[in-house]
Amino acid sequence: VRSVMLDALSLDPGNPRILDSLGRVSRWGAAIPERTNQEREASRADALRYLRASLERRPTSAFTWANLALEKFSSDEYDEEFEHALRMASFFGPWLPSVQLSVANAGLGAWFYLVENDTRDAVRETLTRGLTWPDTDPRSERHVGQLLRVAGHYRREEVVCGWGIDDARVSEWCKVAMEVRGEE
Repeated sequence: VRSVMLDALSLDPGNPRILDSLGRVSRWGAAIPERTNQEREASRADALRYLRASLERRPTSAFTWANLALEKFSSDEYDEEFEHALRMASFFGPWLPSVQLSVANAGLGAWFYLVENDTRDAVRETLTRGLTWPDTDPRSERHVGQLLRVAGHYRREEVVCGWGIDDARVSEWCKVAMEVRGEE
């Protein structure tokens, strides 16, 4: 896939979609366990380079901002660029389910490393939008379940349950999550 994408980039060097795709492919390459640490680090560096180049050409892409946040998160780089990427992903993709999941993963996973209150607010607001997706959409139940699994995985019940989200599914999850936490 990478070689095809590099061929495409040689034909259209400034195309932000191709750059974003190369960033994602490089992220996947960094996750291959059989690769050496040096190869995985090189893939991570490529991912950041391609994602940044994509954002220079298309700074309003929620997907690319989310991918940048995920890459920084997976590299434990909790810096100003990471927080900015979380805020921009939330701002440009407030109702995009995959962006909501990315922001939830990176934001809740790095919750205690977030310095800016604006970033924490953006993560909470993104989570709230995803958790209160109307029941009229058949994808709602699955998406809400995914977001709650992310929150549970990172043990961020206090972020979800302490935010005052008015939704029966969330209230039930909070009740169960708090009971389980109390038993531990």
